[in-house]
Amino acid sequence: IKSVDKTGLTILGSGIASTVVVDQFDRKIKKYNDAHPILFGEREELYFSELGDGVLGLGMALTQFAFDQDNGVKHLRTLFFSTLSHRVITIFTQRTRPGNRRDFLNYPSSLPSGHATASFATAGAFAYSYGWKVGIPAYIAATGVAISRVRGGRHWASDVVAGAFLGTFWARASFEVEDKNKASMWMPTPID
Repeated sequence: IKSVDKTGLTILGSGIASTVVVDQFDRKIKKYNDAHPILFGEREELYFSELGDGVLGLGMALTQFAFDQDNGVKHLRTLFFSTLSHRVITIFTQRTRPGNRRDFLNYPSSLPSGHATASFATAGAFAYSYGWKVGIPAYIAATGVAISRVRGGRHWASDVVAGAFLGTFWARASFEVEDKNKASMWMPTPID
C-alpha cells in the first residue's frame, strides 16, 4: 500500500510513458542492430545477458539473506513480486519478440523483458540496502544486461525499458514496507 504513493505512481507512470515513447523507435533500433555487428560477438553478448535471468539475482538475495537477513528478505520480496508481475503482464500483452523468436513459454512473451526486470530489481535492492556506492555499479550492470538483450535481438528496446521501471518499482516497494512485527514472536500455548 505504501508503494502506491506519489513516488511509486511516478515510477510507474514514467515507465509507461517511456515505454510508449521508446516503442516508436523499436523498428529503427532493430534495423540499426541488424546492420551493425555485435562488438564482442553473439556468444559473449548472450553470456552477459544471462546475468539477468533471475538465477544470479536469486543467488545474490539468498547470500544476502545469510549475512544480512533484513535486507535479504526485502531483496527476495523484490524478486518475487517483480517476477510475478512480469509474468502476469506478459500473459496480457503477448507481444512477439524481434524476428518472431520464441522462448520456453508457449505464448509470445516479449513485454516486459524478464532479464531487465530481474536485473533492475536486484540493482534497486542493493541500492536500497547499501546506498549508491553499491547501487551505481549494480545499475550499470543492469543497464548492460538490458542493452545486451536488445543487441542480441532477444527483445525490443521498449521491452527492456518497461522491465527496468518494473524492477525499480518493486525494489522501492519492497523496501518501503515497514515490518511492524519485527520484534514480535508467535508462540503456541496449550490451554484447557
